[in-house]
Amino acid sequence: MAQPELVEHLLRPEAYPHPCRAVRLVETHISWVFLTGDYAYKVKKPVLFSFVDFSTARLRKHYCEEELRCNRAFSPELYLDVVEIVRDVEGRIRVGGTGEVVEHAVKMRQFPQSSALDRLLVAGVLEPGGLSRFGLELATLHAGLPRLEAPDDELDRRILGPVLDNFATLRATRAGGDRSDILQRLESASKDAFDGKRTAFSRRLAKGFVRECHGDLHLSNLALIDGTVTVMNPGSAGAPRQHGIQLIFQQPAAALNPRWTAGRIVEEPLQIAGRLDAATRRRR
Repeated sequence: MAQPELVEHLLRPEAYPHPCRAVRLVETHISWVFLTGDYAYKVKKPVLFSFVDFSTARLRKHYCEEELRCNRAFSPELYLDVVEIVRDVEGRIRVGGTGEVVEHAVKMRQFPQSSALDRLLVAGVLEPGGLSRFGLELATLHAGLPRLEAPDDELDRRILGPVLDNFATLRATRAGGDRSDILQRLESASKDAFDGKRTAFSRRLAKGFVRECHGDLHLSNLALIDGTVTVMNPGSAGAPRQHGIQLIFQQPAAALNPRWTAGRIVEEPLQIAGRLDAATRRRR
């Protein structure tokens, strides 16, 4: 089926099994998110990139289930279910009910975008105490998550591989072809940086520090819901935003500092935003 047809149908309030006055669409490069008021439904686009394969209905269903499984470890109250999207006997596409299953979606609890922590920080109402509690809970959760068991040669595929894929993608563009010398220098520098950290990566892998964690925790992917800091994913129950202060550093070299505790990581956005002096931040 043509996915734009699915989008057109799911923008109708009557396509949902609960009261819905209006539907708003939020789109990322790999997902459509339908905001209905009380709930949000995330549908994966039929795309194939070097970093993700949603090219078949079977794969899209699988990754919906994986998204639910992984994210319920962090926010079970936010990630609710994987639901069927069906075409009924009259040809209408809707969430749930009887008919031919044409797609799947992750069903999430929707919340006000004003609850996102980046918005609260800008408004000056983000309290450090909640972040400190969240940091301790996050550290405890991470300690119990599955470890990656893999040989050392997996490091090249899992860490260096995606970096090199970026250069291959850029070279395939017209702009990339015009800047091949710059790309070559950047690629060489990236390889050198990886080689310089290879021992540290291997040590982290052997000691169990490579785990099935969230990987994208920054203030625009966190929200204050019912007084609790709650984890969400980009394009989930709130509109995706590509800005925000990093809570967990994703730059590999920065992530290797073993002296950074969870409290130090959580403290970082307050430091960047100029909230509280150093002694007060660390005490809280």
